[in-house]
Amino acid sequence: MCNKFCRALNNITCWTIIILLASCIKEADYLAPPFTPQLVLSSIINPDSLIKAHVGKTITITDTGSATVENASVFLFENGVPFDTLVYQSDGWYVSDVYPQVGFSYRLETHHPAFSSVSSECKVPPPPQIDSLFFTVGELLDQEGLPITRFTLRLNDPEPNINYYELILYSGNPLDPIVQPMPSTRIIQLDDPTLIADANWNYAPSTLFFSDALFNGMTGEVSFNMKWGGYPSAGDSPYYIELRNISSSYYQYLKSWSVHRFNQNSTQNTRDPLTLLFQGDPVELYTNVNNGYGIFGAYNQTLKQATFTP
Repeated sequence: MCNKFCRALNNITCWTIIILLASCIKEADYLAPPFTPQLVLSSIINPDSLIKAHVGKTITITDTGSATVENASVFLFENGVPFDTLVYQSDGWYVSDVYPQVGFSYRLETHHPAFSSVSSECKVPPPPQIDSLFFTVGELLDQEGLPITRFTLRLNDPEPNINYYELILYSGNPLDPIVQPMPSTRIIQLDDPTLIADANWNYAPSTLFFSDALFNGMTGEVSFNMKWGGYPSAGDSPYYIELRNISSSYYQYLKSWSVHRFNQNSTQNTRDPLTLLFQGDPVELYTNVNNGYGIFGAYNQTLKQATFTP
């Protein structure tokens, strides 16, 4: 009797689940809005490199074709005057034979018969002025009791405008092509007020970026901690910092890109496990391209070796 009852109960349960699942399905007609492709113009310039730009286009998520644009006309203006026409190379890249000059304004205009024309402008900043750069070891310990390496950078900030900076750490001289930037995951216990305010640290940025809002026109100081550094010894690769003075457009793009990159789960960041629950929210990337998408920014850099302070 019990077996018959149990089998009957199981059948009722299965049919109930099937009916409930079926009742949750509702067909709906969806008409996607019309899609109009737009040009994407991307270029980051600095005085040490020829001006080059990448030209692409927006595509739908179902489009399996290439997003690059090969036959565009890309014109360069210097201080408002037509100056050069970029030449197409490959993979959407267009190159000029012009090195940008400090303090000059540059504008890129891109035209193509199949798209609306786009343009963007930026100004090349001067190189940042580093006053000193040193590091100490062992003033702080990590959770395992190992010594933490602490870097302190002092820079002379010009006035009166707000300036923006990007900081990249190297173990070894970056002029050596095999030396790569140290991953930002080595940086821990961020406690500097300037970096806390600006660096988007909760989104695991690949570099440190900040503004001079807290020391505009004065000598500013920025500090950060690195794990697994250890005490320096003979034969160790020296630490270098590349400090970039970056345009406002470049800074805004870095901030939006770090959030976008984090939310697309393209990082293994686990600094705050609770934030992993909310990954995946779409973030609109900053753009300063008129009538299109992309980024046109500029930077100038100063390279300095860090000195060990016992």
